Amino acid sequence: MDDTGGPRLQARWSSYERRLTVAVAVLALGCFVSVYVVDPVLSVHPDLWRLYSTMGALDSTANVVAGVVWLRGICSLTLAGFLASWAGLRWAGRRPRLAAAVRLTAAVAVLGAVAASTMAANVFVGTGFYLHAEDLGIAPPGGSTSALVQVTALVGVCMVGLAAVAGSACLVAGLGGPRWFRRRTAGRS
Repeated sequence: MDDTGGPRLQARWSSYERRLTVAVAVLALGCFVSVYVVDPVLSVHPDLWRLYSTMGALDSTANVVAGVVWLRGICSLTLAGFLASWAGLRWAGRRPRLAAAVRLTAAVAVLGAVAASTMAANVFVGTGFYLHAEDLGIAPPGGSTSALVQVTALVGVCMVGLAAVAGSACLVAGLGGPRWFRRRTAGRS
């Protein structure tokens, strides 16, 4: 017996991988732009060129390293989403609605985690920008984070919470549901 799910499932899986990869790439690009361009302009100093052009080699290297670490984390989250989705598809078996719910849950979890990671990256990068602006004497009186980064991170945390609840519901549904649900749907097909 072929347990790969057949050509239709493989085609759907391939399409799912492409769509999730594109969604993560677009979200990650938006998050990178908000952390490295928008947030410094809104919360540190509007002259972004002055901030970047006067940075020393150590500060520039720290920003590049932070970006690379963040990108690796995003790639790891995406891979984890693929693996969770694949495992969920194998577990769901021949129940297409449950398989679709598992894939959607994995996608929401990955996108939410990427969005939530914006705040963590901004703490490091934003602090570096602020300290550099202080050295230049152009820093605002108090450090802050732009509303864009805060909202992105908050939406990401909410998406991860929603995915956790949906994942629990998928687990309950995959195990046959609670007893009261099985009794109410016993005669239906």
